[in-house]
Amino acid sequence: MQIHGTFKNELSWSTGVHMTSQRSEQALETDWNNAVTDLWHSGVYGIQTLYPVDTGITATSVATLNGTMHEISKTTLPNIASGTDAADTLPYLNAIVISLRGNSTQRHGRGRMFFPALAEDQVNADVLVPAAQTRLSQAVRALWASMTSDGSTFFVTNKKPLKDGTPPYQKMVVTTPLVSNKPARQARRVRKVAPTYV
Repeated sequence: MQIHGTFKNELSWSTGVHMTSQRSEQALETDWNNAVTDLWHSGVYGIQTLYPVDTGITATSVATLNGTMHEISKTTLPNIASGTDAADTLPYLNAIVISLRGNSTQRHGRGRMFFPALAEDQVNADVLVPAAQTRLSQAVRALWASMTSDGSTFFVTNKKPLKDGTPPYQKMVVTTPLVSNKPARQARRVRKVAPTYV
């Protein structure tokens, strides 16, 4: 399941997570699209207030995966929305880390989502201001609760064999999204930005 968006000048960003569900791909995409709309627009925790007006979302998608985690079909719905913060954006390679945790204490039992760079006034001294971190946490937890209310589960998977002999593509359920107050680096988001010289 993915969220797709753009920065200024249509430079794209995306983030995603895996889920096991009995719902059809189309039904899951409808629910995912609605949950992302709530994540962005909620009057209580909507994260649109943390993003500059040139950053927004454009669509959501849900893909059905085979046993080796390759897409075999995909459903996409538009979801057009922008940020409302008048401040300028942080550099696009900055990202907000959502750490996905479950019962496992092993590294392969955790995952990450990377939300786009916030507006400049939402970070101070290299960390998120507390109000921004709290709002993000509330929004992501609401999305989590909405999508798992029917017993569906989010998971992470190892794409390579582990040192202890565990084969690839084992599902590890993640139950708790935690928002880091320290932005991370996602240089691949600006890989297509060509330098100019003077």
